[in-house]
Amino acid sequence: MKLKIDETLKRLLADREIKKIAKACDVSYSTLHSWVIGQTSPSGKQLPALLRIADYFNITLEELLLNEKERGTEVIMSTTFKDGETTYKLIIEKLEK
Repeated sequence: MKLKIDETLKRLLADREIKKIAKACDVSYSTLHSWVIGQTSPSGKQLPALLRIADYFNITLEELLLNEKERGTEVIMSTTFKDGETTYKLIIEKLEK
């Protein structure tokens, strides 16, 4: 399975500044830019950064990495909640059109 993070980021960043998103997600501009243009792909060490980006755009990590929107999934609602010290994220997706 091939990563499609470049396609996802191009879609998400279409009308936004990469520098602002990089700063908000605590990712270096050069790293984010290299992912957008497909020059490099993220490594396992960068999982925390990927999670921050997915949270920023309110999408799943799978959608970020594999461009799931292309296959017809659509996030209807997403919310996070805490139970003590544990945080949960609930995502409701439309799976079929």
